[in-house]
Amino acid sequence: MTIWDLLLKLGIKLPEHLHTSINSGNKSLSNSPTYNINNYGVMIVQKGEPVLEAGYVKIPINMLNTDQQKILQGFLVDEHKNGVPILEEGFLDAVNGFKSGNIEKNTVVAVFKELSPKYIPPEDLEIIKASVLLKNNFDKGSKIAWTKRKIVMDYGERGRNICNLYSAGYFENLILPIYNELKDVSNGLARFSLLYQDIVEHYPFALFIHQWMGVEEVESQIKTKLEEMEKYGIAVLNIHGIGKGNKKTIRKAIVSISQDDKYSKLEFCTTELKEIIVVQISKE
Repeated sequence: MTIWDLLLKLGIKLPEHLHTSINSGNKSLSNSPTYNINNYGVMIVQKGEPVLEAGYVKIPINMLNTDQQKILQGFLVDEHKNGVPILEEGFLDAVNGFKSGNIEKNTVVAVFKELSPKYIPPEDLEIIKASVLLKNNFDKGSKIAWTKRKIVMDYGERGRNICNLYSAGYFENLILPIYNELKDVSNGLARFSLLYQDIVEHYPFALFIHQWMGVEEVESQIKTKLEEMEKYGIAVLNIHGIGKGNKKTIRKAIVSISQDDKYSKLEFCTTELKEIIVVQISKE
């Protein structure tokens, strides 16, 4: 599917003056000037009008219903593999901050720069840098859902895991303290590497909910994590979610699990701040 086909499928109409000067990739709609829209990237914006700007087709999310957003998501996954540039509004500014060297001052980035590539995969450092940018944008009040999807498309499930862990504060509050405790111990960095890999691949102490998950899937994953708690000897499980839809899904799943006699001895503590929800499940 080309970008032109995508716009037609979403029912998005570009401004009238552009309709008279766009080359759809199939035929020129005017003699001059022409824009080959299929050479453009895609920039996801939260609201406004669809426009062509700086080499990107801006697509406002507020114009799309749930089904249209799924069509867009499928397009982004497929076309990303073909090298189509995909960005979220505000991400270019963050990237400029990254290029200026600001991100190198981040403590986590500095530590993992020293550890790469001997003790951590080099792509993990890039994922961490992208995660820092993502969290900075979120802390400023920017929407980050589509940018996070870009990280997942670039780095797969490992990208999602590291991004989730960084956003929830586990790098600063868990991983760095482990590093500081082991860095000066004999064979400590090798031991840290093993622990780090286990945390990134399994993180049995946490579950991160995304918007495509239904209540039944969330329930199932929580129960799986509760079983892992026993295996790893962990006393507390944290459920994380961002956004109204995720908060609602988590609440419903927690109500269902708390009413199950099998989990009657667990304690559930819910904290909500604006769009963020964290449910802590612990043994009595």
